[in-house]
Amino acid sequence: TVTMWKYLIAVLAMLAVAPKPSDIYLYVMGPEEAQKCLKKLPRRDEPRLPIPVEVNAANRPYDLLVYGATGFTGKLCAEYLSHHPDVTSGRVRVGLGGRSEKKLKKLKQSLGKAGENFGIEVADSGNTTQILRLVRTTTAIITTVGPYTKYGTILVEVCSQLGVHYADLSGEPLWQRKMIDDWDKTAKELGSRIIVAAGYDSAPFDLGTFAALDYAERFLSGGPKDVTAVVHTMRGMASGGTIASAMQSVPKNESEMRQMMDPYLLKGRHAVGCELDKYDVSGWGLWPRYDFTTGAFGVMHFMAPINARIVRRSMALLKYAAPYAEGITLYALLDWFTFFLNEYLKGGLSIFPAPGEGPPERTMRNGRVRLQVVATTDKGEKATVHLSFPGDPGYLATSRMISEAGLCLAIKECRDLPQMTDKVSTAGSRGGVHTPASGLGLPLLERYVRNGVASMKVTTTDENGVETVRPALKIHPYTPPKTDEYI
Repeated sequence: TVTMWKYLIAVLAMLAVAPKPSDIYLYVMGPEEAQKCLKKLPRRDEPRLPIPVEVNAANRPYDLLVYGATGFTGKLCAEYLSHHPDVTSGRVRVGLGGRSEKKLKKLKQSLGKAGENFGIEVADSGNTTQILRLVRTTTAIITTVGPYTKYGTILVEVCSQLGVHYADLSGEPLWQRKMIDDWDKTAKELGSRIIVAAGYDSAPFDLGTFAALDYAERFLSGGPKDVTAVVHTMRGMASGGTIASAMQSVPKNESEMRQMMDPYLLKGRHAVGCELDKYDVSGWGLWPRYDFTTGAFGVMHFMAPINARIVRRSMALLKYAAPYAEGITLYALLDWFTFFLNEYLKGGLSIFPAPGEGPPERTMRNGRVRLQVVATTDKGEKATVHLSFPGDPGYLATSRMISEAGLCLAIKECRDLPQMTDKVSTAGSRGGVHTPASGLGLPLLERYVRNGVASMKVTTTDENGVETVRPALKIHPYTPPKTDEYI
């Protein structure tokens, strides 16, 4: 028995210091093949499409419409936008959309003077005629109506066909894959940017990854080797929409099962690159381990199967080949449990909220999330991005994230900036089914920081181990448009 315990402890110790699955794969490949693989960047075999004629905002009553505004997260979006400087200055005209005119009027009234200029549009997510009329009133739309497998398809279809920009909070890989297959080409042809996963799932991880890669390219000499994201603080509740989305993502047949096992499910069909994460969706591994890149001991982040696929699609569209891993520290899990227990004992907190329900305001205000994203180079250098988001990540922070995505889509001067420093992924149409990073990129992250949605710190470490604090993200000059300068 003593011998058995010794062997068990030895195995656990070995697993705790085991490298990431992609590192094991690179070692098996050998140094020469590994270098060839890392330099094999994704490419697009399809021809570049010309830049399409954009929607004329002068003929539309809104620049941005919030669909699902009477739901829990939708209300948070409406409240955030009602006090946003881009809205209060008149630069962005906002509409509120939903199924119930009575509830929409009540919401508008609750916003007080701040919501006086907000319009109201009534449409049912399952009625194509109503959705068509809704979409024709705006140049950009954000939707909080999920699960998207049930309620999101018609809206994506109509936005893609009318050249209207779109962002959602979807965390359903099978549905996202279907939208890519069905509407990516149409959206490219008509210039619609269809941005999926623009909330906590998966914008912080997606944008953090490409901020780290951007800083590495600008300040370090080596080429990208891998990216690791770790959650250090997670104080928040899983939203009802997230739970419903998870239920919709459960495979219903053998074909869907195979798809859900594919780490590169969302990667472009015509993209060819180095696929080092093909044996593990999260990139972290299935066991608790110490990560030497980030100095964190943890496990796979529970949202990594959603986030990692989004990041890999961004890699394909922005032409990177680095493997990606995502974890959460054991301390963060313990801290989350303590936070949850304290908030639950105070009362008013549902363990399994339904879509449209949410936690008390005090819980949302007390929540926050803090993560670290590290891009390493083939010379052993590191670019480290620390991001911190105040507020419950599943509700308050998420509503702010998607609202900023909607504003950036609505403002031409924002959405037409390069996704990374002086780097645009295509010289033609930027339409298509996108991620936050490929659709908007670092200008969106800059908006987060500038408007208090997130705080950010960046350091780089050279091959000698010397760490340098880098300037805050403000790599894109931003001039708010004049009142009459819409899309």
